[in-house]
Amino acid sequence: MKGTSIFILTLIFFAVSCSSDDENMNVIETPFIRFFLVADQNNQALEYPQVSSRFEAVTTYEKADLKTLKIPVSLSALIVENTVTATFSTEITGNIDISVSPESTLTFSADKLVDTIYVNIKDRWDFSSSPRLILELLGTNDPSIHLGIPNNTSPNNTLTVNFNDPALQYSFSTNKIEILGEEGEEIFFNVNLPQGYFPEEIHDKEIFSFSNGFEYELSRVSESTTDISYKIILKEDLQNDFLSFESTLQLVESNGYQPTGIVFLQIVKPVKIFRDLSANPAAYFYDLNDQFY
Repeated sequence: MKGTSIFILTLIFFAVSCSSDDENMNVIETPFIRFFLVADQNNQALEYPQVSSRFEAVTTYEKADLKTLKIPVSLSALIVENTVTATFSTEITGNIDISVSPESTLTFSADKLVDTIYVNIKDRWDFSSSPRLILELLGTNDPSIHLGIPNNTSPNNTLTVNFNDPALQYSFSTNKIEILGEEGEEIFFNVNLPQGYFPEEIHDKEIFSFSNGFEYELSRVSESTTDISYKIILKEDLQNDFLSFESTLQLVESNGYQPTGIVFLQIVKPVKIFRDLSANPAAYFYDLNDQFY
């Protein structure tokens, strides 16, 4: 049932992509395999099983981030009785260090109509060398399966990925955190890196500027592909309820990573004085019945 549902969604999307009724019939009757990379209006590649009829699969993709690129390759067939394998070629030009997995063979079945090619970037690339990745479908173990959509417009049997100059950036997940002010208190926050990053390029002492109103210790807790989690441990007791204490962290440019969005994080121990507003002490300093008082 799961494989059938996936196939129906995929087949509908394929049928809409064709330009005439004759081509639609041809697509339905002829099994085929194709690259199925779809990008949204922000040039973000949709990851399977995300499907959107608003966008068509591309033949050229402009990549300007460091995240792993996941390229779906789909099989469209009314009946899939046996395991289908397909081979593809990989051509890399320009000064770039990437890995492509799997290397050359994809696998499909009735329960798996989409396989994925993963493109991982190992290091910064030389944008001036116009780095490029070209993928091309070469063949299948079933000669009845067509390579690409059987039409004359966009068969999608090849895919070109151009690696543009990356726009590296980071920001805080929030701009203010209030604390109790107890020694040993732990405060957590994230630095978001939506375009990805190379871990060896992010040094905690270099990406922050500190303005300290109290003593604390900063340490890294965990990492993901698009954010880093940090912990602050308060190293002194701030229990004077009459005073407010504040330390500020600022993100600064480092190794080409540009601060954007929320670039300041305030860590605040506020004043804790209780004020009874109903007491209205100002009333002792005026008399509404006396225009001179």
